[in-house]
Amino acid sequence: MKRLAVMLCLLLFAASAQATIYRWINAQGNVVFSDTPPTNGKAQVLQLNNSLITVPAPQTSAPSAPPATSRTQRQTPVYRSLTITSPTNGQAIRANNGDISISLNLTPTLLPGDRIHLFMDGVEVYSGTSTQIPLNNVNRGTHTAYAAVVTQTGLTAIRSQGVSFTVLRHSILFHPPKATIHP
Repeated sequence: MKRLAVMLCLLLFAASAQATIYRWINAQGNVVFSDTPPTNGKAQVLQLNNSLITVPAPQTSAPSAPPATSRTQRQTPVYRSLTITSPTNGQAIRANNGDISISLNLTPTLLPGDRIHLFMDGVEVYSGTSTQIPLNNVNRGTHTAYAAVVTQTGLTAIRSQGVSFTVLRHSILFHPPKATIHP
């Protein structure tokens, strides 16, 4: 179907290329080209070269594998440190809606293709490239979190120390005592 559409377009183009082109100079001295002759009849008929120019398609090859100078040949660790800077160990966070932010410090910065994974209470809660990680609707209570950098090949390059923090949220079960008025 695609070939038929291309052939029809080529035939239409070839038919329109056979039209006669006229050239003349108008009263203002401008050169005019048209497919209809002027009314005064003083026009030159142009002979067009209808040769088809083809350009060969560029040679493409399958993308080659990147040079093997990446992690596979490195003898020393790529990352020097990964720490959770916020919240700090033992910190209590007041977040009635449960929204908190985890901040990481990674030295050196994340390499292309590597990902940061954040685990909270042993469950992965984030996988991405940002060192500022917002978490929504975290339950009240004490939680333990740690982060790890995972390479493209799935190997853990570095892991942070765990931090323990407590999320404080308002409970609908909490009913403050009613104030009593003494006369």
